[in-house]
Amino acid sequence: MYLALASGAARYLGRCAIVESVYARRSLAAGEISFGRSDIDLGIRLHDACAGTGQGEPLVALRRRMSRLERVLPIVGEAEVFDAREMEDWVRLEPVREAFDRSAFLLHGASFRIPAWRIGRDDAAARFCFWFDRYLPIALRRRHRRNLRKFALEMWATLGIVEGHFDEPPLSRQEMETAWRRLAPETGPPHPRASYHELASTAFALARRAHGLLLPPLPSGPRHASAVLPVPPMLGWRTVEVGPVKRLLEGDRRQPGWMPMTPEAFDLYLHYVNPFVYHLLPPQMLDFGFARPPLQRFLRALERWTHGHVARRPAFGSRTYGQGPRAIAYARHAASALAEGAFIGPIDPRDLGELARQDARRDGYFREWYAVAYHACAQTRALVGTIREGSGRTSPAV
Repeated sequence: MYLALASGAARYLGRCAIVESVYARRSLAAGEISFGRSDIDLGIRLHDACAGTGQGEPLVALRRRMSRLERVLPIVGEAEVFDAREMEDWVRLEPVREAFDRSAFLLHGASFRIPAWRIGRDDAAARFCFWFDRYLPIALRRRHRRNLRKFALEMWATLGIVEGHFDEPPLSRQEMETAWRRLAPETGPPHPRASYHELASTAFALARRAHGLLLPPLPSGPRHASAVLPVPPMLGWRTVEVGPVKRLLEGDRRQPGWMPMTPEAFDLYLHYVNPFVYHLLPPQMLDFGFARPPLQRFLRALERWTHGHVARRPAFGSRTYGQGPRAIAYARHAASALAEGAFIGPIDPRDLGELARQDARRDGYFREWYAVAYHACAQTRALVGTIREGSGRTSPAV
């Protein structure tokens, strides 16, 4: 049933002139559909040069089809939209994520291959820490045991690359479970009926293990601290809570925007996912002993936030989350500050200019602002390259 629905959705989207191919990703591609629970995640490949500036009207047509499809078929989930050049560059930036997507299969249009890329230790670390940004906090807030177990399996598989067990992660969760039992028979993966506290503790225990492999140990510091911060690049206000697992899980902390972290998890998050949060930390958070991430980690985050497909992402990605014009505007601001050797402190979204106030779900964005956003991506990435080249000859600005 899922395959039939996905095929119908792909044919519908494929009628747009700029669409070259539509393919199935994630659960459907890996053969791990859970009926009534799983989404249909799609990938859309555009004809060469159809993703850049001057393509507002064709993208409006595709956006409208996607919106109709989501209304008729609510189980359609995230759709990533690339052209060929962008896809190859995204594989370089996110090789672990795209390794999972190489199980993808064609639903409609011309065949192609998602290129392979050697996964480095930092690449695996970034994917491991990715879960702490949004997905794990939401699962913790909602006490969603099934998702907590899924995330723990993917975290363990990615950590296996850091530890040297794999060159690429196992593609299916069943393969992950089998490998976990084989490599760690004394513990094995968490049981499907494990409690909320057991699953949360497993995720944070993996973070402690990853921290021991990747970063210097943290000095003895405070046991618990929290702060409400405007987290880049979207600058949404989030309650960052750092402390021991038991303290994080006690009580009923279900407010939106809650980011629970152990000190080790938060240190990893700062280094491999979002180093720009470091300059927002109040003294009680710095007392944990977090070190400022190196310049290259700032630059890698900027590359991710200004990849060309990000200019289209909110309209074709998740209905509740996605980077877009504001992320691009923030990245442009942050790159300019780094180029001048300045720290990147708090900023009001209103001070990022008109681009930060655009709604990427409206047709007017693609007609009037998409070209601006796409051009800003290219400008910022060029500036990142200049900063990276200069940092090899001089002391890093950050």
